[in-house]
Amino acid sequence: MAAKRIFADEDFTCPVCCDIFTDPVLLQCSHSVCKACVEQYWITKPFRQCPICRKRSKRNPPINLALRNLCEAFLEDRNQRASEVLCALHDEKLKLFCLDDKEPVCLVCRDSSKHKDHRFRPVDEAVRDVKEEIRRTLIPLNEKKRVLEKAKQTFIQKEQYVQSQGKTTEKLIKEEFLKLHQFLFKEQESRMTAVREERRIKCEIIQKKVETMDREISSVIQIIREVEKRLGVNNISVLQNFKDTLKQ
Repeated sequence: MAAKRIFADEDFTCPVCCDIFTDPVLLQCSHSVCKACVEQYWITKPFRQCPICRKRSKRNPPINLALRNLCEAFLEDRNQRASEVLCALHDEKLKLFCLDDKEPVCLVCRDSSKHKDHRFRPVDEAVRDVKEEIRRTLIPLNEKKRVLEKAKQTFIQKEQYVQSQGKTTEKLIKEEFLKLHQFLFKEQESRMTAVREERRIKCEIIQKKVETMDREISSVIQIIREVEKRLGVNNISVLQNFKDTLKQ
């Protein structure tokens, strides 16, 4: 298989874009360049010339069909090789599976001393067996996944219940405290009204007592004045009016 690799990547690389040729054109100087590359190159030049050797070229150079076909074949082969897993030691396809070393090998590996007296199976059969074994390991894993998902759903439902219960409790607390605030406010107003009424009544009683005292004081003052007047008369008059003075 290695003998088929006659060409390298560089043989199919455009010297302008440094990528695999796309629609390569053949210039008069025999150089090949991607069609898009040479057209873009010519936009910046006063006349058409080869971007490699600078020789002049015709307006519409022909497609290099041979090179294009080789490029397509090269890309197809490269893509095929990229999709194939080759033996790292011999660059050959891995066609066998070593049952003793548990690894895929090529035909050259099978005949080497490293795998002497080992048991082999075709890769296709080994792949089927391995896939079947993997499927069996998936059974308990899928069951574990199912149990975990069920447990997860249970916890999610519990979380939703806790959230809902918490919000309901918060609402009830707010409502109860609002009622309590309203009750306390009414109770406060009621008691304040009672205190004001009690104060008014007591003040009225006191005021009436004061008014009574004022009248009695005025009466006493009037008597004092009358008595004092009698103190200013002669001695005989004092004796004569003594009895009336005592009555006052």
